Amino acid sequence: MRTLAALCCLLGVAAAMRQQAVAIHGTLLCGSKPAAGVTVKLWDEDDGPDPDDELDKKQTDSNGEFRLAGSTRELTSIDPVFKIYHDCDDGIKPGQRKVKFRIPSSYISSGGVASKTFEIGTLNLETIFPKEEPLFGASLGLLHQSIAVKGKLLCGSKPATAVRIKLWEEDGGPDPDDLLAQGYTKEDGSFHLEGGEAELTPIDPVFKVYHDCDDGIKPGYRKVKFRLPKSYITQGKKALKIFDLGSPNLETIFAEEERELILS
Repeated sequence: MRTLAALCCLLGVAAAMRQQAVAIHGTLLCGSKPAAGVTVKLWDEDDGPDPDDELDKKQTDSNGEFRLAGSTRELTSIDPVFKIYHDCDDGIKPGQRKVKFRIPSSYISSGGVASKTFEIGTLNLETIFPKEEPLFGASLGLLHQSIAVKGKLLCGSKPATAVRIKLWEEDGGPDPDDLLAQGYTKEDGSFHLEGGEAELTPIDPVFKVYHDCDDGIKPGYRKVKFRLPKSYITQGKKALKIFDLGSPNLETIFAEEERELILS
């Protein structure tokens, strides 16, 4: 009798395991060139003893473009994560840079085939994304240093217009952070910020975005920040080159997101 009860229990759990699918599409750049041959993976990350599940794995094509899709059975909703393994702007360091992005749960479909695809946009892999090891450059001495960043922000398939953006220099220790430039995205979601200051060591430029994309009725704003590569820092008061962030989709759940309740 106990064996029969256990069997019925197992059958009940198996029936409750829902097949769920997800798909993602986008383009990767390394600076202004396509990031071709980059390994990309789609995972379902599980908490607890259940191992993570690799749903799909490919390499970007000659244009830096990719599309991943996969499915798995879970008792609860899956937690889809997109991972990139690359060498862009990585010098001669061992191994590869690893970046991961959580995919919004609204893009999970019931069944074995995803009914819609999450468009992550165009990402420049020179960007130092949250939870990456920062890249350190040589000391520039006590000099004025400048940095510029441009790009285009999306909310789904539409331009993210009038989004608050700021360019900061983040200092460690007691020295306060410095606001270098600020503004808003244009009607097409595009932006361009530039600023600089004098420091003894290389500045640590950070681009911050404050937005409401896919945020429901929560108070405040979603706050995302991207560290900019030190190779784009210019000695002097005018940035000689501009870092192109690409056109990321702000529906993406970036690592270490914060909330800003009062926006200035």
